[in-house]
Amino acid sequence: MFKLQRFLLGQRSLRAHGIRRCVIEVVRSLLLSAVALFMSPWVVLRHKRRPILLLVARNGHAKASFFIEDHQTCARHLQAGTFGVVDPVFFSDDPPPVSPYLRTLLNRGIAIHQRRTISYYSILRYAPTSRGLSRVYLPIRRSDTPTTWLTFPIGVTLTPSERRHGRQIAINSTSIGQGRFVCWATADIREYARQDKMARRRMASSQALAAHYAHVPNATTYEAALTCLEPKGFHAIRVGHSSEDDYQLSQHRLPPSPHAESGFFESWLYANCEFMLAGATGAWWIASTFGRPVIFSDAYALTAVPAGIDLLLTKLVWHTEERRLLTFPEMARLGHIPDDTNVRSGTLEIIDNSCDDIAEVCLEMTTRLTGAYVGDEDLQARFWRAIRQTGRPRESEWSPRARLGDAFLNRNRTLIGD
Repeated sequence: MFKLQRFLLGQRSLRAHGIRRCVIEVVRSLLLSAVALFMSPWVVLRHKRRPILLLVARNGHAKASFFIEDHQTCARHLQAGTFGVVDPVFFSDDPPPVSPYLRTLLNRGIAIHQRRTISYYSILRYAPTSRGLSRVYLPIRRSDTPTTWLTFPIGVTLTPSERRHGRQIAINSTSIGQGRFVCWATADIREYARQDKMARRRMASSQALAAHYAHVPNATTYEAALTCLEPKGFHAIRVGHSSEDDYQLSQHRLPPSPHAESGFFESWLYANCEFMLAGATGAWWIASTFGRPVIFSDAYALTAVPAGIDLLLTKLVWHTEERRLLTFPEMARLGHIPDDTNVRSGTLEIIDNSCDDIAEVCLEMTTRLTGAYVGDEDLQARFWRAIRQTGRPRESEWSPRARLGDAFLNRNRTLIGD
């Protein structure tokens, strides 16, 4: 019973869902299995020439980044012909954590269905594999993502009418008009707590919650840094989740739009920005889906550098007892830095990227977009060689096109430790 419950609920705990919910899920699944078994001969006859491929995501996190990574990696495999000639259907355990309009765009590649929605495909999920039906259970995190995303950099596109409509909204906005713009987002503690219900239950106070999510940077630092783009003719527009206090502070707010609830204009911004700046948040996956360049700053783990990241800034770690900064290889060995016991105890302190760090990497990106930037590739090679020698990240978990910000790396070259 317990093993069946874990399978049906995506390997979540019985305690988290409750006995009643689990019993309902088991009964529902048994009924659907019976119906699916009865339908199996008809499925074989109907879908013999073009079989249905059920892609079942077993990721229990309601995060847009995980969802898009799974969905779009499968979409790119479909483009490559890996699955053959099939009708793909993508199953998600939770409601897709993306805006309604973005879901519409993703649906154009692979149709998305919720596991708990009663439909023809949800019944087929329980049908036995046959010539008309195949099934793939996706891993928690894919190891083939970097190669697949580099081979097919653009997964979703807007239609010409959608592009014109979005530009008209931008023209009516005083903040963008006809000018160029960049999108930026930072992680938000309240949004993480909303997504991670178990963590929210464990945290008795806001201070404890802040310690649990020590990787969340200060949005005001980003706001100040992005002023460096104004002389270059770029507008900076904040997208994604943000707390009310931070949102009121922002001078670069998302312009008001009648399509705000559907998420159309925000999707248009992701698709048309010059580049995306993401501070410790997975919102950059959306921009990468549209093939836009990405800066990922305040990175808190060197165990993986996912596909889609072009420029990277990592946090630094200060050893309070030895009075020194940890080297980059030492940081890589920590894994997920905020979860390290020495960070929790105060022996290690996390240092966020400064305003200058962020401004420099943004200016580097603007120069790279023109094709005129010449970086220190030897220093970059030393950095990545030192990281890979730690065994983290594995070859399949780092993007070969990613570069650490040149100014940041040059300033901290003594931390390479080779």
